[in-house]
Amino acid sequence: MSPTLLIFGLPRTGTQSLADALMLIGYEKVYHMREVRKNDHVSAWNDLLDKKFGGEGQPSIKRDELEAILRDYDATSDAPACFFVEDLIQAYPTAKIILTTRDEDAWMKSMESTLWADFVNRKEPRYPIDKCHKYCWSNDFPMNGRKFFRDYQDHLRQIAPKDRILEYEVKQGWKHLCEFLGKDIPDQAFPRSDDWAGFKAAIKK
Repeated sequence: MSPTLLIFGLPRTGTQSLADALMLIGYEKVYHMREVRKNDHVSAWNDLLDKKFGGEGQPSIKRDELEAILRDYDATSDAPACFFVEDLIQAYPTAKIILTTRDEDAWMKSMESTLWADFVNRKEPRYPIDKCHKYCWSNDFPMNGRKFFRDYQDHLRQIAPKDRILEYEVKQGWKHLCEFLGKDIPDQAFPRSDDWAGFKAAIKK
């Protein structure tokens, strides 16, 4: 098994809900951020992030390096995989692609109340997400996050094969998603998943 679907959407664009939705329509294993620690992949992703973004230029990540992590999954979603756009498209040239997006202001607000709030308020490092903060917006999300959001989406739109990409917001539900993937619409509500709901409630206390 190797990924046949690549979800390129930044955290807080519905990637968790989409991952859960995919498992309701026939995708057996979806690689989401929650899989990283579950499978002891922290060091592997740290190494790939440093190799890709830690020096001059952005060297290509080879398929066998990605397969070492993703070979047991049929789809990818969320960070850290979403930051390896060119590498994943090249490694899996027949995979379908989904760009998850949302209103830019809503995304900024959501990020600031979850991932960014967690980053600035905790004392202990948490990898690989801390490296994402470093390499994506130079550890200053309020200043640089909005530009990264725009550049990331524009770049993907430019390089993704037009016949293999769907631009999608989870609020659209099942119809467009299932049509794109060739799946039947299930008799279940579209998931609304959010592991950060409890976190947001806690930091307000």
